Amino acid sequence: MSTEKIQELDVSLLVTLQILLREKNVTHIAKALSLSQSALSGRLSGLREIFNNPLLVASTSGRGMVATDLALQLEPEINGIINQSADS
Repeated sequence: MSTEKIQELDVSLLVTLQILLREKNVTHIAKALSLSQSALSGRLSGLREIFNNPLLVASTSGRGMVATDLALQLEPEINGIINQSADS
């Protein structure tokens, strides 16, 4: 079911999720993407709703985020789709 959802997503949302999974810090990523922190949080919220999963949760140390098991399972497929679209 998650695979079908990934293929329906806009590439910009996939790129956002890819970067979130790699960097695990909303504030830094928002700056890198020239977005406000609330705009990036909104994208993450939408992704969470689509996948019915938090995808990333606050780390116990209070610094950064930790990917959920589902997010880690989705990561290789997301990377593949983005690479394919870049090659097109």
